[in-house]
Amino acid sequence: MTPREIRASFVWLPAEAVSVPLARRFTTAVVKLWKVGGELLEDAELVVSELVGNATTHGRCDLTVRLRLDANGLLHITVVDRGDEPESAASPPTDDEHARGMHIIQALAARMYVTRQSRSRHTLVVLTAGNDGADITAHA
Repeated sequence: MTPREIRASFVWLPAEAVSVPLARRFTTAVVKLWKVGGELLEDAELVVSELVGNATTHGRCDLTVRLRLDANGLLHITVVDRGDEPESAASPPTDDEHARGMHIIQALAARMYVTRQSRSRHTLVVLTAGNDGADITAHA
C-alpha cells in the first residue's frame, strides 16, 4: 500500500452494551493496522466508545461502525443506528450526564455531522492530529 491510499473498514454490532468494548477493540486494531497511533488513536477510541454508547442507549437494533482513513490522513468515524431523534450536536444539554460525551467529541473533532437518513441516524466525526474543536452540523 502506498501512503496516499484511502483505507476503510466497518463492523456491524447489536445495539447492546457489550458492543461498546467490542467497537473500541475493533477501532484500536484497525487504526493500528493502518500505522496510526498516539493521540489520534486515543481520540478515535474515545469517540467510538462515546458514539456507540449513545447508539446502544438510544438505538433500537443493530448499528454499524465505519472507519476511513483518507489520503490526507484524516480519520472519519461514522456510527449508524436506527435510533430516535438525532442528538443535537450543536448544543447538547450541559446538565445531562449522558450528553457530556458529545461535548468531549466536539472538543476532539475537526468536524462533526449528525444526520437522519430514512430510519437511521448517521453520526460522522472527523479526527486529525492537533485539531482544536469541531465544526458542527446537525441535519434533520
